[in-house]
Amino acid sequence: MGLNFDKLDFEHCADEPIHTPESIQAYGYLFAVDPESHRIKIYSENVRYLVTEPIEVNHSVFFDLVDQNSTDIQFILDSYRWAKEQQTRLPVELKLNMDLINQGEQIDFHAVVYSSQDMMIVELEPDTRFFGATSVKQYSKIYSMNILPRFRSIESVEEMAESIVETVRKLTGFERVVLYKFNADQSGKVIAESKVDDLESYLNLYYPASDIPAQARELYKKNWIRLTPNVDLDPVPLLPKAARSQRKHLDLTQSLLRTMSPIHLQYVRNQGLKSSMSISLVTHSDLWGLISCHHRDAHYIPQDIRLDCENLSQLFSWHLYAKEEEIARNKKGKIDRTVSKLLEQLSDRKPIWQIFKENEDEILNLMDAKGFVFKISDREVYLGETPSPKTLSTIVDHVFNTKKPVWASHRLQHLFESADLGELGGALFVPLARNKKFFTAWFRDVKSQCQRWAGNPNEKRMDAEKAERLKPRASFKVHEVLVDDESIKWSENDIEVAEKFHKLFLTHALDLSDKMQSNISILEEKDQTKDEFLATLAHELRNPLAPMATAVELLEDESDVEMIRAARGSIQRQLSQMGRLVDDLLDVSKITKRQIRINLQEVNLVDVINHAVELSQSTITLKNHQLNLDLPDGTTVIRGDFNRLAQVFGNLLNNAAKYTDPNGKISVRTVKDGDFITVVCEDNGIGIPKEKISEVFDMFMQVDTTENTRGGLGIGLTIAKRIVDLHGGKIEVKSGEGFEGTKFYVSLPLCPQLPEQPIIDSPSQIEGGHSKVDLLLVDDVRDITEMLRLFLERQGYSVRTASTGEQAIQLFKERVPDIAILDIGLPDISGFDLCRRLKGLDSHTAFFAQSGWGKTEDIHRSQELGFIRHFVKPVKPSRIVEAVEDYIRGRSDGEEGSSLT
Repeated sequence: MGLNFDKLDFEHCADEPIHTPESIQAYGYLFAVDPESHRIKIYSENVRYLVTEPIEVNHSVFFDLVDQNSTDIQFILDSYRWAKEQQTRLPVELKLNMDLINQGEQIDFHAVVYSSQDMMIVELEPDTRFFGATSVKQYSKIYSMNILPRFRSIESVEEMAESIVETVRKLTGFERVVLYKFNADQSGKVIAESKVDDLESYLNLYYPASDIPAQARELYKKNWIRLTPNVDLDPVPLLPKAARSQRKHLDLTQSLLRTMSPIHLQYVRNQGLKSSMSISLVTHSDLWGLISCHHRDAHYIPQDIRLDCENLSQLFSWHLYAKEEEIARNKKGKIDRTVSKLLEQLSDRKPIWQIFKENEDEILNLMDAKGFVFKISDREVYLGETPSPKTLSTIVDHVFNTKKPVWASHRLQHLFESADLGELGGALFVPLARNKKFFTAWFRDVKSQCQRWAGNPNEKRMDAEKAERLKPRASFKVHEVLVDDESIKWSENDIEVAEKFHKLFLTHALDLSDKMQSNISILEEKDQTKDEFLATLAHELRNPLAPMATAVELLEDESDVEMIRAARGSIQRQLSQMGRLVDDLLDVSKITKRQIRINLQEVNLVDVINHAVELSQSTITLKNHQLNLDLPDGTTVIRGDFNRLAQVFGNLLNNAAKYTDPNGKISVRTVKDGDFITVVCEDNGIGIPKEKISEVFDMFMQVDTTENTRGGLGIGLTIAKRIVDLHGGKIEVKSGEGFEGTKFYVSLPLCPQLPEQPIIDSPSQIEGGHSKVDLLLVDDVRDITEMLRLFLERQGYSVRTASTGEQAIQLFKERVPDIAILDIGLPDISGFDLCRRLKGLDSHTAFFAQSGWGKTEDIHRSQELGFIRHFVKPVKPSRIVEAVEDYIRGRSDGEEGSSLT
């Protein structure tokens, strides 16, 4: 039986609704049933030959056809509901009422139920004896026994795929079973095969992407198995016909009986086959590949066996995906070890390019490359085989004109036919500065390869008529194509490695003689980072200066003892904060010059952690966090620097407190692991974005660089990592992987002897006529609001304070103030956004801004939002009082204050 192509609408073939063919294959029966009344709405035409009484649509009850003594009808209805909820199909068993079935017809059936267009679809297939029926569980067991114990020792995806195709062929009895893996361009390659001896091998054959249309790919993701037991079977139409009854075409996406496209059937015939089955391999809702089964004669596989194969296919899918991921992870680990080794060799006298040259072979082998070029400013580094300067310049111009973040090609010989490329066939560029054409680039040589295609890949011309292009290929005879002008393609893993090395060159772009003399000069080379760091530094220094300036003015009044005590406490706390900032900056200088030193002694780790808790307690208490300590009893001896390690754990606790909203949870526990002990510091805070996890220990890295920043210079974790490294330990971070918040792991080597306990002096803890004008102060630094509140209340103002935007909004709703003084860098909402929201509640309030952010653009933004004044911290409270009184006088005179500086 052939296919009449003249009757097919090829102009709309790409949009062919293959999920609604309005017919099924003749080896089964279909009923579409109302799930409430159980009356039959649609049925396949071959049902007429199965039952003795005619089916009447909307009147015949499906379960009247069922032997209700031996069939659990409630189970079928429950299965339908579960299938509908999970958007899948589920198997059931049933027996038909022999009194209503034509003599000689089978009454025992395998069935599946699923939902389509709010109807319960029941598909029946006779309970057929099959040679492999009793062997399914045996073959599954044998496969599992062969694969799972040696999963890690299997070195390739192809080796695993061989076990899979052998298992499927034994289960199904097909003459040939191949496993076909999709490439990034949706073409595919057969990576494993099991077949009878007299069939031609398809192993390692390539298939063009056009063999599987886009709508078929989408359907394969939802319906994982498809059987064509005989390409010459006539399709069985569904009744009543859609056109006559004006019903919608029935969606058979989940069907096991759906008829195949006539073009697909001819595709099977053209391979010299009469029956076929395909099984999807799906991971993360995407097609990883297909298992394709072939037979030269008609070959039916019973429904229950097919469903077992479908279940196995998902096990196969995840085994293949897991092996692929493991191979990629192992390669990534090898790369990480190489990068770490390179970093260990860095010194003041040995720049990165010198290290690259000394390790040239290892680095090029890691990328499977023949050459490498790095260019920045007047610095150029060449490794291995690279294009001539003229040819390189031509390629660079092309690369930068494309404006792609990463440019890769395995067909240089095609792109630059007149260029002198020698044996080079591929290139991978990672641009650095587009205006100056700085970059890193990798080059591969031409690899001659004989590609074997299932049929001639050039059988169809792209300029041919659409009908000609969409016809299935007439020949599947193996066609060999010699490719001798291309390199191996660049994979996603190759690009990731190239970007990793690129980042390494960015970090160490200039050796010490070319680098700037200090940390600030390094930042000047990277303008954006410099500006952000200097602005942050100014902000952090201004925060403690502001309450100190206020406290100094308050101290001028010696009559109020309580106020003097509070002012002194504020000054001491803020001086301590400034001391920590200065210490951190000094540590930055030591890290830059590799001069951090530690004093190793035997210390009790529990004492170190307790001291770190004392150092961080005020920050934790301020935000009302719950701190849980799970530390070992007695003494845990390590060899380390007591103060430096306390600095590490103090940094981690401060970070946890800062980046966790009030009333959060922080825990510290220890886990012994052989000769090491690991301290786990965990919080349930905002966590670290996935894209920043790898950068958290980088200098000046900030998780939050917006106006909502939680403070800090972005150097605490860099210092912590350096200190831990000097102790022979390791620090790691995890965030967002199945839990909320962040976990830091600090592993340190244990010491066998009991230490002499160092005595640490814990730092002292020091506690700390305008009556009709209502002021609202909003700042997350408690000392700023407290000192300014005391000062303003002495001037006769009514003052309320808030430390977050949400608190401010609540106070504003309770009583609208005359004047609101807002900090810009609040922890939960920026002062700019807060101003907008408060203006929406009442338009009569005057808004002043005070912030450590004092760049021109910050002041302009304040002006645009309607702030009357923008004070840059530290600001004397007397200036704020002056501004408030100027505004009040102006309002009394009918004027609005407009000065912003």
